Amino acid sequence: MVINIRNLQKRVKVGRRLSRGLKKAVLGSFGNRKKGELTLCLVDDNTMKEINLFYHGSDRATDVLAFDISICTKKKKEILADIVISADTAFSNARAFKTSVEKEILLYAIHGSLHLIGYNDGTEEKRKRMEKKSMLILQNVYS
Repeated sequence: MVINIRNLQKRVKVGRRLSRGLKKAVLGSFGNRKKGELTLCLVDDNTMKEINLFYHGSDRATDVLAFDISICTKKKKEILADIVISADTAFSNARAFKTSVEKEILLYAIHGSLHLIGYNDGTEEKRKRMEKKSMLILQNVYS
């Protein structure tokens, strides 16, 4: 799988360590579904708010948005997707939860990836299942 990382914001530097972590997190999320291409975009809250308003009609920033592009192609068996992550939100949440910005960004990448393969967090039970899977993947990133 080809994983592209685009840093379109200035708050968080995407160095080698974060880049490797993001790739490991995404690949861990997809399991054996490793054919295709995915782009991870790190943006600021203003950009995230614009994207969220345009695609979902919600006039607020959010932590992560995932877009499955494979539905627009004949290559439906491949992962073709974009995941947009707010670095500003990651920075704020890292302070609030007393964790690192890197960990927050990795969790957002995992969360977006899991949505792309069919996980849903619409109910408490599904949210807990998704959170448990996210923590397992995150542990593998750091191992």
